[in-house]
Amino acid sequence: MLSGETAAGKYPLEAIKAMIGVLSESEDIKLSKKQLYFSDHDVITSSSNYLEEEMHVVASSAVRTALEMDVKAIIVLSLTGKTARAVAMHKPSVPVLAFCTDIQVARRLQLHRSVSPILFHSCMSTESEGGWRMATLRGEAVRTAKEIGYIRNGDRVIFMDRSKGKKNDMFEYSHNIKLSTIRSGQ
Repeated sequence: MLSGETAAGKYPLEAIKAMIGVLSESEDIKLSKKQLYFSDHDVITSSSNYLEEEMHVVASSAVRTALEMDVKAIIVLSLTGKTARAVAMHKPSVPVLAFCTDIQVARRLQLHRSVSPILFHSCMSTESEGGWRMATLRGEAVRTAKEIGYIRNGDRVIFMDRSKGKKNDMFEYSHNIKLSTIRSGQ
């Protein structure tokens, strides 16, 4: 849209400033009327299987909750990046901190709107003696997000993850969302 004016035109800086103004105003309007822009039905119903459909419904809920509850960040624990991409698809207005262990996953996630991939330095093994350790991973994610400066004590955050069911569970995967207020001492 701007390539002709910025490359060979007389007013390249003015063209960029005008476009920035248009984009900023459209984002402000979109955020002020967010409920009008949630047309998630097409995204959710076009899913190829029930697991993806569930993931998109929970991701949409996380983004809506972030807007309604003045959340500072959505923290996603993801080995493959799929959950973080699902959240980004719903255009969140807050940062999405995607904690992962694979550098390739982190690099791919940098291309998605609002997603800031963060590598866990230790092995992010979600299994411990046949069970899940999501609470430990959430605690580590909060500590890291506080150190980096994304969140502080008293801030609300949303956690989203997907955990695999145990052998005796009646479900294959569970898509989880938690709303928490960060307290001191965490």
